[in-house]
Amino acid sequence: MSLPNRIEYCGHLLGGQPSESQYKQLSVEGYKTVVSFRVPTEPGAEKSQAHAEGAGLKYISIPVAGAGDFTKEKANEFHEALEKEEGPFVVHCKSGGRVAALYTLKLGWCDGKTVDEAMAEGEKIGLGGLDATIRKLLR
Repeated sequence: MSLPNRIEYCGHLLGGQPSESQYKQLSVEGYKTVVSFRVPTEPGAEKSQAHAEGAGLKYISIPVAGAGDFTKEKANEFHEALEKEEGPFVVHCKSGGRVAALYTLKLGWCDGKTVDEAMAEGEKIGLGGLDATIRKLLR
């Protein structure tokens, strides 16, 4: 499947926004829960929940509008979703950047990784241009 910036990590699928047909395929592939970091008013995001639920997937929205939303509260909310809901998970935003950033913060703030450990994992999942911002937040 050609999900934008698709990365498989710890049994989960991380990346950009799936299409309606991709949600159906993800369900067939055994994914159970979708975590979206898109703000519902973003163009193209408004139908995401309906498409996911229509494919039989649980849908969790944790809106992350930008760097100002890279908070411990959002990281904790994401951590709790991964702990409480049934996986495997599809975690997405529009392109995958917010996914890599918030996942990296979760690794440091919630999972107890050191800054260097969290950043190394973040690089594996596409942190890219947000690395300086995330490193600063983790310190």
